[in-house]
Amino acid sequence: MKYFAKVGERYTRLVVLATHQRVEGEALFYNLCQCDCGNKCYRTSAQLVRGMMKSCGCLYRECQKRGNFIHGGTHRRKDGRVALTYLYAFWLRIRRHCCKPDDPGYPKWGGRGITLKKEWRKDYRAFRDWVEKNLGPRPSLGYRLERWDREKGFEPGNLLWVTEEQQYALRMGLAVAAILAAAFIVQQVLF
Repeated sequence: MKYFAKVGERYTRLVVLATHQRVEGEALFYNLCQCDCGNKCYRTSAQLVRGMMKSCGCLYRECQKRGNFIHGGTHRRKDGRVALTYLYAFWLRIRRHCCKPDDPGYPKWGGRGITLKKEWRKDYRAFRDWVEKNLGPRPSLGYRLERWDREKGFEPGNLLWVTEEQQYALRMGLAVAAILAAAFIVQQVLF
């Protein structure tokens, strides 16, 4: 299907100033556009008409600044890039593995019946608040979230902070009761 943008038409933040072919022999027509912020850029007619490009890039930058910090799961590093907190990255990962059948990890997680609590699936804040209230903040960088019972899902009462060694032992099924008891004692002392 061919798309044609006309001079003077507005597409979200972009107004088409001129249409012309940038490279001889190329089938795509590039349009010179002016963004509401004042910048000029080139976009194809398909990008404009189908809504794939809505600005010169300023809209994306605005959304990045505004949207990533709503739930507190991201922060800016010194170099200006956005970084995920451990808890937010963990929540994104388990949500993918448990709830999205097209995810490569789904057969090992959601496919086996490992679920994520329904209220936590779409609400990171609820997950974060529960963890902080019931388990406390992450004791140190060496600790990770793990499930007490590896056959149950990610739900209240089945999560705890463990060290890498404890997590490995849990996965191997080594002295589970002793490991979990030690992890529980550590949590009681720290919190």
